[in-house]
Amino acid sequence: MSVSVVVCGVGLVGRALVQMIENVNKARCASASGQLSVVGAANSRQMAWNDSGLEMPLKLDEEADLDSLVQRCIDSKLARLVFVDCTASDAVPRRFVDLLDANVAVVTANKKGHCFSLADYRKMRSVGGEKLAYESTVLAGLPVLTTLKDLLRTGDEILSIEGVFSGSIAFIFHCLAQGESFSGAVLKAKENGFLEPDPRDDLNGVDAARKVLILARECGAEIELSDVQIASLVPKHLESASVADFFTALPTLDAEWAEKCSDAAKRDERLAFVCSFDAKTNVCSVGPVSTNKFNALSGTDNVVSFTTRRYLSRPLTIMGSGAGADVTASGCLADIFRVVR
Repeated sequence: MSVSVVVCGVGLVGRALVQMIENVNKARCASASGQLSVVGAANSRQMAWNDSGLEMPLKLDEEADLDSLVQRCIDSKLARLVFVDCTASDAVPRRFVDLLDANVAVVTANKKGHCFSLADYRKMRSVGGEKLAYESTVLAGLPVLTTLKDLLRTGDEILSIEGVFSGSIAFIFHCLAQGESFSGAVLKAKENGFLEPDPRDDLNGVDAARKVLILARECGAEIELSDVQIASLVPKHLESASVADFFTALPTLDAEWAEKCSDAAKRDERLAFVCSFDAKTNVCSVGPVSTNKFNALSGTDNVVSFTTRRYLSRPLTIMGSGAGADVTASGCLADIFRVVR
C-alpha cells in the first residue's frame, strides 16, 4: 500500500526530502508496494494538492493557506497520510493535535512544537503516540532521539546529557581554534550558509537551548524553555542593533575572543558551545566552555554523549554532521517509514 506525503515547508530541507522520495521510488520501481506519493506541498507563499500525487518537479499553483492545507489533510480519504513539517514556523506545529486527532501521522523537523508550554507539549505527545515522529528536531539525521528512547524503554537511567548541538557555532569555534578572528569566523560562517540572515538567531543560543529542552523532556523533565540557562554569544549592547550595525561592530569583539582562545590553548583545551542536562537536578544549560572533551570535532560537527547507569564510565556518544538540508531530510524520511509501519 502506498504512503501519501504532505510536505509543509518546501525550502532547502523540504525540497531535499521531495528529491529523496523520488529517489526511493525509483529504487523500488513503480510496481513495488510501499511507494511514497507527494500529494501536497506548500511554502510560505504557495501550495499545491493532488490526491493522485503531484507531478515532479513541484509546481505550486495556489495561494498558501495553512488552514486549508490542514483541512484537506483532515478531510482526505487517503489511507496512509503523513504530514511533514519542514518549516521554522510557530503556527504549523499548533495544528499537530488537529491532524493527529484525525489519524494523520505527523513528522517534524521543526523544534518549536516540542518547546511549547508543558501543557501544550503534553497534549501533543498524548494524542500523537506512535503517529508523531521528530528525530530531526535534534541534530538533524543523527539517531539521537531514537537512541535515547531505546535506552529509556529498556530500563536504563539517564544521569546526564552533554554535547555540542549547534553546527553554526561549532564552525565558528573551529575557526577560532585555527587562529581566525571572531568577526572573521562569523563572516565565514555566513558566507558558507551556516547562519540565519540575522546571525544573532544562531549566536544567541536559543536554537541550541530548544534541542537540549527536547532531550530533557524526553527524559521526563517538566521544564519550560525559559528554564534553560543560556549564555548568549551576543553582547547585551548589540541585541537590539540592526543587522548591518551588528556586523559593523563585530571586530570590537575580536580581542575578547582571542584572549579566551589563548587561555583555553594554554590548558590544551578549546572553546566549545556546550549543551548539558543534569537529570538529578533537571538543570539545562547552554553556553561557551573551555574544555578538551570535544577537541576531535571539526567544522560543523555535532556530538551528544549520554551518561547512564549502563554507560557510566564511558558515555554512549554519537557524533557527525548535525546540520544541513540532506541529513535533516534523511531523518524526516526515516521518520515517515517509522510512523506508517
